[in-house]
Amino acid sequence: MSMATLVSLYVLERAGVNKARGMAIALTDSMSSRLCLKRSLELMPDLDVVVRANQDADIELFYQLEAREVVQPEFEASLELPAHLLNGLGLSRNAQKACKSILITYYLLLITYYLLLITYYLLLITYYFRTAALEHCPCRL
Repeated sequence: MSMATLVSLYVLERAGVNKARGMAIALTDSMSSRLCLKRSLELMPDLDVVVRANQDADIELFYQLEAREVVQPEFEASLELPAHLLNGLGLSRNAQKACKSILITYYLLLITYYLLLITYYLLLITYYFRTAALEHCPCRL
């Protein structure tokens, strides 16, 4: 089955997405994952969707598209491997706390980065439009 078939509105309807309570999207193509998420939420706006992010840049985008949870496998695995090892050494509680703290900090930093980037672009756009408006203003001082 092709990616286009998997994200087809017809296929999602036939699969019963409009009656589902939850859904996991783990496609290898980011664009197909976005389209699948968007179409699934069109069919069932309250659907609890968890999406696999193939790239860091996808994380914030999937949240903006209203995914309930986004998982980035490489990052999650980088935390799970040492946590499992430390758990085997009898340090499970501390390892879990440390890994959870790292995970939360990472995602907060990532979100902060994208918010700063958006703010920067908004300022650039505002400057551009103010400059353009002043150039065409008949009432220059």
